[in-house]
Amino acid sequence: MAKIIVKIHHTKSSKSKGRFAEYIANREGVDKSINSKILIGKPTKRQIEYINELLKICPEAKESFEYEDYIENPTRQNASAFISVIEEEQPEMVGGMEQYLNYIAMRPRVEKLGTHGLFGGEDDVKLSEVRSELNAHKGVMWTPIISLRREDAQRLGYDNAAAWCELMRSKQVEIAEAFGIPFRDFRWYGAFHDEGHHPHAHMVVYSADGKSGYLTEKNIEKIKSLLANEIFKNDMYELYDEKTQAREKISDESKSKIHQAAEKIRSNDYSGSEVCEMLLRLASELKKVKGKKQYGYLPKPLKRLTDDIVMAMAEDADIKALYDEWCSIQKRIIGIYKTSDVEFPPLWENKEFKKIRNAVVKEAASLEYSRIFDDEESAEQTAENEHTAAEHKQPKAAENQKQPSAKGAALNLFCRLADIITDDAYKKIDGHNKTIVDSKQRREILKKKQQLGYRLE
Repeated sequence: MAKIIVKIHHTKSSKSKGRFAEYIANREGVDKSINSKILIGKPTKRQIEYINELLKICPEAKESFEYEDYIENPTRQNASAFISVIEEEQPEMVGGMEQYLNYIAMRPRVEKLGTHGLFGGEDDVKLSEVRSELNAHKGVMWTPIISLRREDAQRLGYDNAAAWCELMRSKQVEIAEAFGIPFRDFRWYGAFHDEGHHPHAHMVVYSADGKSGYLTEKNIEKIKSLLANEIFKNDMYELYDEKTQAREKISDESKSKIHQAAEKIRSNDYSGSEVCEMLLRLASELKKVKGKKQYGYLPKPLKRLTDDIVMAMAEDADIKALYDEWCSIQKRIIGIYKTSDVEFPPLWENKEFKKIRNAVVKEAASLEYSRIFDDEESAEQTAENEHTAAEHKQPKAAENQKQPSAKGAALNLFCRLADIITDDAYKKIDGHNKTIVDSKQRREILKKKQQLGYRLE
């Protein structure tokens, strides 16, 4: 059971209102007298039947200190105290908000601040004015109840109305926000009941405009956490300090383990190590990543690979034991205001341990690539060199055509020589053209010119 119980109900109609009112008007209980019969006697048949009926209507009432007492020690007194809890939690069962306000302000064991026990955001609360205000209100009203164990209330100083009034005033802005009510429209009143085993405080909360306000399960948890962190703040300081120390132990141990894996890779002594193999793969992939080598900046595939490394590390017996210790401390913190079992994500998904993932990335990035990847890079460089050499052996026709070279100059010279030979092959003799080059030679010359690309006309 949690150390603080916060229940928040809103007004609604109930078919059992009449019967409930009839019962509480005549019921036996601690309000009338305290005697041994009530303290140790078994609950009456009427009490048992009515409790069973009420639990069908209000099953959430089981989450109370009074129900815990009733189950562990079913006496007439504890049965009556449990019925009183339901009476306080269900204002519509006692006849509506006006009767409820009178009940929490004037009932036995309420600590009075003058003629009544009601307090609010301002001093000098007048019961008659509040009663008229509530009667005129047409919107939803909420009735939170905050309950403590007697030993905690006395130890922490919450066994008086002044402490509860100060607490609620100091947190009224946050409470208004949790209820979804603008602070200018936020209205609340409270009272402290100094019950024997479980002193508790009541509140009435509503919006002045009659329209604002809503409450989700998430916001109820916020209110519980808000009040618990203030009431149990000294206990929380110690627990948070323990939690911080446990978290640092996990981070230090994880950094040590990943550094050891990196050293094994550097010494080529990591055969069969899953963590080393994944770390080596991450180091290789990080070579292709530009920018910051941090978990938050990595592509999704590399984030998944990093998570896989942390997942494998989390199976280490030392790290697993440390994480179990951290979870145990966190359960004690949450258990102050939460009764249900709390489940925590695995280490590699827990946002409180981002430092471990960044440590993995940092270690992978620091590996000496020149040593680890020597063989791979040498093979790649050798293949590249061979390819380059082969290309240099082949003549490049395009470059030969564009650039003037010795071969090009020789070709031009040969073409000019062919022109001279052809022109000089014809001479005038006695006014007549006589060929001094026979046809066979001429054909050879033309063929040669054609092979050399010379343009023939």
